[in-house]
Amino acid sequence: MFEMMLGEKIVQLRKEERLSQEQLAMKLNVSRQAISKWELGDAIPDTEHVVRLAEVFNVSIDSLLRGDLKCQPTNQGKCLPVLIGMMVIGLVVSFMMWGTFKSFMLVTIGWVIQIVTIILFIVIHEKPTYKEIYWIKVSSVWLIPPFIVKYLVDQLMIFYPKARPAIFDLIVVSMVYLMISVGVTIILKKKSTD
Repeated sequence: MFEMMLGEKIVQLRKEERLSQEQLAMKLNVSRQAISKWELGDAIPDTEHVVRLAEVFNVSIDSLLRGDLKCQPTNQGKCLPVLIGMMVIGLVVSFMMWGTFKSFMLVTIGWVIQIVTIILFIVIHEKPTYKEIYWIKVSSVWLIPPFIVKYLVDQLMIFYPKARPAIFDLIVVSMVYLMISVGVTIILKKKSTD
């Protein structure tokens, strides 16, 4: 009885998300046959897969396992745009402080906004999903380091005593920043799929 109800719920939620059995199987790292068995009630997913199903379908584990067919979407995912927005605001504040005062000390105001935002997100959001944790890491990699990279490149350029155009420094900073950010993002993406 339970297997059939869970199977029906998986079918319903999969169709609502417009996912094929193959697509759902790829998201969960299982075979298409496993999804088919779950849906038919021939087998039930283990605990880890139930958790992943709830995340993929954006429903609570409770509503996935209970008999009520009205699955209440969780609020998970709604805070993520706010988090990224506040991180962007922190970056903009950093740029404004740098453009106005040319002081790395004042740039830290933007960093404080970004770091406090991440801390508040984690405190308020008791159990962030894997997807949310991934996006916190990625947004941190792209939105926090620009001025850190600029500062480090400026310090290294002290050893290059020749006069050079400002655009040269900008190009070097941009290249180093992009290499670091893209490299770390690729590493995070690989780890998230493992």
